[in-house]
Amino acid sequence: MIENMNVLSQIEKDFLSMSEVEKKIGGYILHYPEKVINTTMRVLSQEIEVSEGSIVNFSNKLGFDGFTRLKIGIAQSLGKHKYHLLEEVDEKDSPKDAMKKTMDNAIASFQSTYNAICPDELQKAIDLIMNTKKRIEFYGISTSAILANDAYYRFRYLGLQSAAVTDAFMLPVSASMLDEDCLAVAFSHTGRTDEIVDSMKIAKYRGAKTMCITSYSSGALAKLCDVSLVAISNEATQIDRLPVSSRLTHLLLMDTLCAYINAKQEDTMLEKHSITNEIVERHYQRY
Repeated sequence: MIENMNVLSQIEKDFLSMSEVEKKIGGYILHYPEKVINTTMRVLSQEIEVSEGSIVNFSNKLGFDGFTRLKIGIAQSLGKHKYHLLEEVDEKDSPKDAMKKTMDNAIASFQSTYNAICPDELQKAIDLIMNTKKRIEFYGISTSAILANDAYYRFRYLGLQSAAVTDAFMLPVSASMLDEDCLAVAFSHTGRTDEIVDSMKIAKYRGAKTMCITSYSSGALAKLCDVSLVAISNEATQIDRLPVSSRLTHLLLMDTLCAYINAKQEDTMLEKHSITNEIVERHYQRY
């Protein structure tokens, strides 16, 4: 068995790459973990209509020697922190009910990501950013375009040369202009958006360092990049659902990097902020 592994978080991270049968098993475990702990393999196989052999194979794939060991792992995961099921907003909810559910989902995703994130990966991300000599380019399209633009604004304010590319046709063009002194950072919920993955391949071919913020460690993007920061979200089992809490968790990860870099460069940042604020103030005095 894999020591200190949170089984529920691992299922979420690997969900995208699972077969249909594995998704059936994994999805059921994520939604009813306590029920799975207290059931037999035969009952579970009948409940979700898969073979007992498929359940054993699923357990083995996660690193457990059989279903009993998997149940122990699930129990230990629940003991580390309460697992939060995705709260769907429905037509009966009031606006404040919708706000409460959205907030609870986001908080749960933040906590799950904090528990699962590898400190070494965070440090590697910091090192990549701090050691970039030329510029950092942020890639994101569709709903991830907002994340790319936000990262660009924040990094420019930190005094780092950066740009945001959110046009699908310009992504490969921009990536082809990078070199070994540049860093490409991609945002993608699923990590399988063709335009993003292809552009990161080009950036890597050009010698640039690559980093991504995604919700699936098993996606093509995470496997491709030098550093992958994975946001854990219970939206992982609902690929067709518009991501909300995962998008907020992507922002959390980027804000973490910005806050850390800002603190490490406090002296130089104060000077840069002073200059920036002076210029902005002078600009608005004209109106």
